[in-house]
Amino acid sequence: MPPEDVPKLVEAIRQGETDVAVGSRWVEGGTDIAHGLMARVLSWIINNFAMLLLGRKVHDYTSGFVAARSEVLEKIRLKGDYGEYCIDLLCRAARLDYQMKELPYVCVPRTSGESKTGINLWDYLSKGRKYVSTIVMLWFNRKG
Repeated sequence: MPPEDVPKLVEAIRQGETDVAVGSRWVEGGTDIAHGLMARVLSWIINNFAMLLLGRKVHDYTSGFVAARSEVLEKIRLKGDYGEYCIDLLCRAARLDYQMKELPYVCVPRTSGESKTGINLWDYLSKGRKYVSTIVMLWFNRKG
């Protein structure tokens, strides 16, 4: 998410529009021009798998860009050591009926620093495995 777009997430919370604001590449107005075809396809697969098992309140479970009211984060402690924290947080917030809002953004190439996203197929599959296992665990641990 471009740094200039981050305040939009915080503002949605401050204005009382939502409990959880998510930057989304996969809603109208958002896209990903930073990553190659392989990364975009794998992201699409993982996000659609998450929507199938966890619900369609969110279209970009792997966004990583989230702002939330303090009481949400007090109730839901972050779990994970990579991006799976985002899937877990968004799923549990939806299950607790917190209001969710996705704000579109265009994922652009980095201008500095190093990405933790994979640089080859093995990296993508290794990190994707964590995402898939988190999704399956959350599905098995659903209530009702």
